[in-house]
Amino acid sequence: MTTEIRTDLSFTKKKNIFCIEGSWENDHRSQLSVSKALEFLECVEQVNIILKQCYNEETLKQLIDDSMQKKYDKYSVLYFAFHGVDGEICVGKRNKTVSLDKIAEMIGDRANGKIIHFGCCNTLSIGKRAINKFLKSTNALAVSGYAKEIDFIRSTVYDLIYFQQCQEFKSIKSIQNKMKVYHNKLGNELGFIIHRRAKK
Repeated sequence: MTTEIRTDLSFTKKKNIFCIEGSWENDHRSQLSVSKALEFLECVEQVNIILKQCYNEETLKQLIDDSMQKKYDKYSVLYFAFHGVDGEICVGKRNKTVSLDKIAEMIGDRANGKIIHFGCCNTLSIGKRAINKFLKSTNALAVSGYAKEIDFIRSTVYDLIYFQQCQEFKSIKSIQNKMKVYHNKLGNELGFIIHRRAKK
């Protein structure tokens, strides 16, 4: 049986979220996390949230593998919450980074019907061609994130707005249009980008 490749519509309107979060501070006393924001979204929008902490590349690969298991098919948003640099996320200490190409390799072609969101500074500051390569490699429905240095609070609020809009529509184009019409000013300030997978 041939698997249907999604290019605009998600499988479901309700989109649960599988979040992989890195360390924000080099201080064990810090409680900085997207967890409270996701708890708020879970309460208001009645979506299911999985949040897993990640401090090294090996754990990142394992959690990506976990997120792609069939039992998590309804978790159609894969959310990476990390520090970032151009085309990479920062995993662990000593500025260890993992590139989007490496993440695409970890995902393989298993992200059909999923939205992959990078809540990271600068990670999508790589140009449309590289983003389309990522989409093609992973079969993801869409990839989104930021192409500028971002403030934690403002970007987390914007993530919540975006995830809320993801619950309103099955069509990525509709989500794009709604974000542009109602939330374009903050999106531009943060360098927010959303790209759909191109139709074959």
